[in-house]
Amino acid sequence: ITAEVVVASSFDDLETLGKSKIEGKIVLFTAKFDDALAKQGQADKAYGQVTPFRRNGASAAAKLGALAAINTSAGGGGNRLPHTGSM
Repeated sequence: ITAEVVVASSFDDLETLGKSKIEGKIVLFTAKFDDALAKQGQADKAYGQVTPFRRNGASAAAKLGALAAINTSAGGGGNRLPHTGSM
């Protein structure tokens, strides 16, 4: 798939962009894993803040006509176990 990339840091950003700016494009979700929160012993909470984009991002983008959706990492830099997740 080759298309222009549109960046959204949240689902609110996606909705604000709207169909006219999303349709026919690839959406890149840039929600970042909160390393500081993880270092405070709350890694599960930090992980939980970013996984909704992996689980629901493609569907939310598709509703606005996106061709595809991709996400930044849903883990910290120390986590080197890539996977496709679930959707």
